[in-house]
Amino acid sequence: MRVMNNITEQMIQEVNSYLARTGMAPSTFGREAVGDWRFVKRLRAGDDFRVSTIERVRDFINDAQPSAAPGGGAGE
Repeated sequence: MRVMNNITEQMIQEVNSYLARTGMAPSTFGREAVGDWRFVKRLRAGDDFRVSTIERVRDFINDAQPSAAPGGGAGE
């Protein structure tokens, strides 16, 4: 059970960091990442999620990172 809590805590940190960096609303993030506008609220409340959902969230964050970073391109 503690392992799941660590995963949840880490996911909350990753999502919060992404939201702070991009200025995206939690509901928009949830809708775009996993099709659930309540995802961030549920995550912060400690709900458990499938491994596939966690992977989808991480893929969303990783795929969006280059464009989310200010001036984060290698040029034109």
